[in-house]
Amino acid sequence: MKRLAVGVIGAFFLSACASGGGGTTSVAATPKAGGTLKIALESELRTLDPLKSSQRVERQVYYNMYDSLVTIDSSLKIKPGLATAWQYSDPTTLQFTLRQGVKFHDGTDFNSDAVKFNIDRILNAASSPRKSELASVKSVEVKDASTVIF
Repeated sequence: MKRLAVGVIGAFFLSACASGGGGTTSVAATPKAGGTLKIALESELRTLDPLKSSQRVERQVYYNMYDSLVTIDSSLKIKPGLATAWQYSDPTTLQFTLRQGVKFHDGTDFNSDAVKFNIDRILNAASSPRKSELASVKSVEVKDASTVIF
């Protein structure tokens, strides 16, 4: 009986492996600029406002729309993003130096006031699914246009 079960399971496995599309693949032509990219997501987005976001699918979209102060590479190392450098002045105070020359889509400069506004917006919201992510942040201070302190 055990041999029969192993044989049946093996047959299912082999049939699953063998059932390919069978179609031919074509070599892509030279890429052209422009056009539309359509992607499939597991659900509809409820918001494009990160303050109100609680769905993983929304974050997948945000990572393609918004830059962050730092990023994490494939080997889990923290890399510069909108912040070019960071240092702890003491165990609870983190200072970021911001990338200069960055502008928002409307032409407004990205600076430490923008960082403070966005972090304060989450910290001071009556309710935000993102608030707990910033539980260790007590305040945000603008030192100058390109330096922000947490």
